[in-house]
Amino acid sequence: MNTLKAYVSKIIIFILSVLQVFLISVNPVNANSGVQDPPQLSGAFLATLISKIESLLIPVSVFIALALLIFSGYMWISSAGDPEKVKKASSTITWTVIGLFFIVMVRIIFSLVMDFILK
Repeated sequence: MNTLKAYVSKIIIFILSVLQVFLISVNPVNANSGVQDPPQLSGAFLATLISKIESLLIPVSVFIALALLIFSGYMWISSAGDPEKVKKASSTITWTVIGLFFIVMVRIIFSLVMDFILK
């Protein structure tokens, strides 16, 4: 179980590193101009930012959730009737389904925010 925690923490660090690259690359610098005005926080900028975050996080989180469902199904099958292992696998499935629900809710909230910003 410790290796799973270490693996998940490495995945989270990787996701945050990739997200940082996307956030930095949103507003490129024009090297030919002199002094630049500070970036304006416009609706198009926020829409682009939210779109990039969504296009990165939603598929990765769905992939992780599906991997956890497969892993917990394997845990359940390999439990050989041990009630403690079945309970652990059942708990993992329950929390994964709750996580999938939150992923869907985040997708809905992102689309509502995008509609509000671009209105």
